[in-house]
Amino acid sequence: MGAIHPRFRSPTSAVLFCGAVTIFLSLFGESILIPVTEVGSLCSALGWLVTCLAFVRWRRGQPAGLSSRNEIAVAVLGVTVALALLLIKIVPYVPGSFRRWEYVSLAVWLILGLLLRKK
Repeated sequence: MGAIHPRFRSPTSAVLFCGAVTIFLSLFGESILIPVTEVGSLCSALGWLVTCLAFVRWRRGQPAGLSSRNEIAVAVLGVTVALALLLIKIVPYVPGSFRRWEYVSLAVWLILGLLLRKK
């Protein structure tokens, strides 16, 4: 899945696989759409969190200055917001939190990721 197209520099197999899965799952309608989009929102928040944390770690290794403190403050705010979004999804009984089918969808995506990872 990680092979890169020589001309377009994109992971062609991964793009085609995602397209095929999207077409196939669209046949299931709303019953699969909601759990998949909810898992997607969790993954987006997680990606945002990791990016902000990486920025803070990287910036702290740079020479100090006023702009770096402001940038770190904004990144820490991003970490806080991302954590709040993650908690909204995983803490039970919070409006918008995962229900059974969202957890099933997350488990399927995690298992697929483990099966398709490059060894």
